[in-house]
Order: sequence, then C-alpha cells, then structure tokens
Amino acid sequence: GAWLTSGCDYAIVMEEFDPAWWGLAVYDLQGRLIANAADRHAFNIGSAMRDLDGRTVVTLARDARPGNWLPSGRGNRIVLVLTVQDANMANAVHDGGPLKAMPDIVRTGCR
Repeated sequence: GAWLTSGCDYAIVMEEFDPAWWGLAVYDLQGRLIANAADRHAFNIGSAMRDLDGRTVVTLARDARPGNWLPSGRGNRIVLVLTVQDANMANAVHDGGPLKAMPDIVRTGCR
C-alpha cells in the first residue's frame, strides 16, 4: 500500500498471468518516462523473457540487473503502469469476478 520509490528495488512477478497482451512501463509523478542511459522504458509480452517455469519477473531498480530490468531513475516516487488487453479478463472485471492473476510487486531492498 506504500508508494513505489526509486530508492528501493522491486520484483514484479507475473505468475499465472497470461492475457492476450500486456505492457508494463515506469513513469515519474509528472507522467514522464524515466530517463536512462539504457533507453529502456517498458516491457511487454513479446519483449520480456520468461523463466523456465513460465512466469515473468521484471526487476525495477536504479542500477542494471540481468534479465527484465526497468530503470527506476534517481528521483523519488515512481508509478508503474500495467496495460492489459484481453476480452476475457475485461469481462471478468465487469462482471465483478476476481482477478486472481494480477502481478505481485515485491520490495526486494532499499538504500
């Protein structure tokens, strides 16, 4: 329930999360993409690597990490935006059904 900050590292874990298409991007509080030397701003279902068990883990951190790394910059608060395109998931939400497969955000450390 706390704000995401660039002073902490996070793992966004997508297990049993398999919509038709998804995209995940990180922004500052003014809605701007996080500037970074790697020119990396987002992952989607086609660009993110999956683990052998089928899950996708995106690491959000200031410094480079192996795998699906999104730079969080050197600011303060940050915003993750998950875009999902899947008619079946949309119908479940509209009908009041639970979205049991939303990604988990796990704080893995802070400076």
